[in-house]
Amino acid sequence: MGGNIPKQYLKISNKIVINQSIEAFYSCKTLGVVINPGHAALYQKTTSELKDCGNLRPAVHGGKERRNSVWSGLKAMSDLKPDDIVLIHDAARPFVSADDISRVVTAAMATGAATLALPVSDTLRHEDGHTVDLTGVWAIQTPQAFRYGLI
Repeated sequence: MGGNIPKQYLKISNKIVINQSIEAFYSCKTLGVVINPGHAALYQKTTSELKDCGNLRPAVHGGKERRNSVWSGLKAMSDLKPDDIVLIHDAARPFVSADDISRVVTAAMATGAATLALPVSDTLRHEDGHTVDLTGVWAIQTPQAFRYGLI
């Protein structure tokens, strides 16, 4: 967002974004956060403001790309059972609702994997000038949910 502080550590409505995201998932049995290794001190300072959350594990250092960070987080959860549901969420998106979390978990329990998605409604233009047909085009959201053994 152009500042010196990464967006997940900024405040919206007088609350730190990453803390809002973590609190949204308090009902989960186990909660893990993957962070940029260079943000360790900032993460510690920021999350020290959270209410007691006994299910929050120590932060895991992520990688250069999202897939590397997801892999690091999954390895840190190696004590989970194959049928346990794992949620992957972007900490910079704090406004996920309890209903959205519940719906994606329920769908993943039934099918093995699920995600939130919204139909794309913006007008998109291709570089050649034609308008892109948005029929059947969806924007993938988080959280994304998977059976641990599947992912």
